[in-house]
Amino acid sequence: MGNLYVWTALNIIFKFTPTGTKNNFATVNTDVEDLAFEPPTGILANISTRADVKTGAQVLIAGFVVTGYVNTGRAPFLSGDLAGAIATNRKAFELRKALVAADSTNGDYRHLLSLAYQNDGDYQAWNKNTNAALDSFQKKLTIDEQSVAADPANAQARDDLA
Repeated sequence: MGNLYVWTALNIIFKFTPTGTKNNFATVNTDVEDLAFEPPTGILANISTRADVKTGAQVLIAGFVVTGYVNTGRAPFLSGDLAGAIATNRKAFELRKALVAADSTNGDYRHLLSLAYQNDGDYQAWNKNTNAALDSFQKKLTIDEQSVAADPANAQARDDLA
């Protein structure tokens, strides 16, 4: 397992290493509702959740760890709260931007930030905010182009750009 990044209510992001070492990674100006793991390999884990599935505000949202990432931004969207989905996804930008700022050569960090822009573009399009959607999609495209230029052999980066 790789490093775990955890946001606290004091707007501090801590980094925990596999050996249990805790470091102050970053301070952000907003709430962050995502966790990010540094995956050692691209694996799928924890694909089983058991609970009563309901609808509306009581809908069951299961998070799956896929290549070390848990996406919480879709939960409000799936329950019909588009504004909540936009707000949750925007909060996740802070963590992802901090990760990229700390290591701009890390393809996984750039990929997570690219996904945040993709989600934001989708949510903005659903909200009929065309300019904001296009802005997010352009930022995603820029990150994807940079990722392919930095590592042309990276299949994930090429798929993101396709």
